[in-house]
Amino acid sequence: MPKKELAKGYTTGTCAQAATRAAMQMLFTGEKVEQVSVELPQGEKLQLDITDIQRKYTDRELPDMVSCAVKKNSGDDPDITNGVLVYSQVRLSETGQIHIDGGIGVGRVTRPGLNQPVGEAAINRVPRQMIRKEVEEACEEVGYTGGIDVEISIPEGARLAKETFNPRLGIEGGLSILGTTGIVNPMSEQALIDTIEVEMKVCLAEKYRYLIIAPGNYGLDFLKEQYSIEENDVVKCSNYIGQTIDMAVEQDCKGVLLVGHIGKLIKVSGGIMNTHSRWADCRMDLFATAALRAGIAGEKAVEFLDCVTTDDALEKCSEEERTRIMEKIMMRMEEYLNYRGKRRDTGGSGHVFQCIRNPWKDRKSRRTDRKIQKRTTYTIDTRVCRRSCWWQVLCRTGRSRKMIHFVGAGPGAEDLITVRGQRYLEQADVVIYAGSLVNPGLLKSTKETCEIYNSAKMTLEEVLEVMEQAEREQKMTVRLHTGDPCLYGAIREQMDHLDELGIAYDSCPGVSSFCGAAAALNLEYTLPEVSQSVVITRMEGRTPVPAKEKVAAFASHNATMVLFLSTGLLEKLEGQLIEGGYKEDTPAAIVYKATWPEEESYICTVSTLAETAKAHGITKTALIIVGDVVTHHAYERSKLYDPEFTTEFRQGVK
Repeated sequence: MPKKELAKGYTTGTCAQAATRAAMQMLFTGEKVEQVSVELPQGEKLQLDITDIQRKYTDRELPDMVSCAVKKNSGDDPDITNGVLVYSQVRLSETGQIHIDGGIGVGRVTRPGLNQPVGEAAINRVPRQMIRKEVEEACEEVGYTGGIDVEISIPEGARLAKETFNPRLGIEGGLSILGTTGIVNPMSEQALIDTIEVEMKVCLAEKYRYLIIAPGNYGLDFLKEQYSIEENDVVKCSNYIGQTIDMAVEQDCKGVLLVGHIGKLIKVSGGIMNTHSRWADCRMDLFATAALRAGIAGEKAVEFLDCVTTDDALEKCSEEERTRIMEKIMMRMEEYLNYRGKRRDTGGSGHVFQCIRNPWKDRKSRRTDRKIQKRTTYTIDTRVCRRSCWWQVLCRTGRSRKMIHFVGAGPGAEDLITVRGQRYLEQADVVIYAGSLVNPGLLKSTKETCEIYNSAKMTLEEVLEVMEQAEREQKMTVRLHTGDPCLYGAIREQMDHLDELGIAYDSCPGVSSFCGAAAALNLEYTLPEVSQSVVITRMEGRTPVPAKEKVAAFASHNATMVLFLSTGLLEKLEGQLIEGGYKEDTPAAIVYKATWPEEESYICTVSTLAETAKAHGITKTALIIVGDVVTHHAYERSKLYDPEFTTEFRQGVK
């Protein structure tokens, strides 16, 4: 037998439109209207019956107010609003404006991110447009130029809303007036997906750049129990994991934390992005496959195939086996999530989804997504997994453009920036560079349209404002620091602020000036039997250092020492070095502007550092190197290439 075609219905928005049209006709003609024809947004026309007509008269022949209703018909779609009456009440107004509002049973928006601003009635954009269109056309037909107040109500709305997602979404007191086409297609799945998208937008509107996503109540209960995270801070995705990831990418979400039971999430490791059992139920097959990949014996893997549930399979595993199996499953999940993220991107850059496995400690203090996003690492907490069979997967997303790149400029020479750093500079829309230290010649590779800012003349707040503005304008920013940003770059305070705002960034390493200084002197900092450690530090000046990190404390080790930001304090430096244990004749070096065209380098001793710098007019932009490696004598031959030393790759010969 041929499959019966499912009947279409019409939306609450169409009901409100038709009721408004009828009410406006009766307001201006006084004649009873029992049926109207309305044109839907896509051009389709629909005839609808009008019921429960009420008119109010004062001292005019025509009514001052008209109210009427249209009965909602959802067709074969299982819609909770099927059969409800949607009312439109219209009345004359002295404001000269058309004002559309919600009455009894129509919800109010209480959270940002929805279709309407906070405080407005939950009447979506398209229904508002269609209601306004009917009012304007009716006024134009009779030449009326005054104001009209329109009130849409659903008497049953407050009761029915309790059975919908509206309270979770921040719509209080009633139902929403919805519809984009005016027609209800019998696709309850699409309605659910639309709801997921709305939940997501609400969370993102509240500055949550990481979304917490749970397929069902198991995940919600776990989040509440373990982390005190409330249901309203979580997007419930049901079985639609793939489509939820798609929407997260489209909304430029920074990342998602996916929390759920192993029985559902394991399907993602097989590329199954709709986890409903009618699409696929290969839990045990995937579990057994992961076990084989983890090196579990084949006989035991076969046992897993005979298990009814993943819980049963986990019970058959030792603690060590569980960890190994889960690691393999996570690797596969990462691959498929990565693929899913990239396939949605039409610009070619792709999103990257990475499952982070580092332990998440102090769980109780991180109760919301706003706190979660401040951490740089997240977890699959294997202890929780072993105990309760729950999984947590953090998927980070990031684009190669429309973000901020912290880039190491290198020690000075234009050709010592990394290939990646050079590429970022060429692509940048905005560059903020440390003008006091970065070679301006590096900026020659930027685009003509690139905006360039010198941070030497800026405060932290001014730098951050430039970054924020660039992000608002969807521009790519390069924050160009001297050397490698991780050393005395003051980048952490910038990154923390960006984390608070949910702005994506990454770090591109550079060649540090201490490497450039070694190259200037042809030094090896770590010579056998001379020094196997390098202390990178600075003198205490206007900016203090921790008590345990005074130069004298480090000097007691007599290891190689490289000092930044200390050229103006050389007399004090000499005293601290000697006090700590270096001899006065310990070799030292001063390297001025390493790798720059004006590079200078001088060999001296600990006791003559200040004298040497003064003699050559060096007052800043120099590194100080201390230790016997400076003169590279009295060292032992490396065992790495000793013919008598056996390595993984060759046998030693005596």
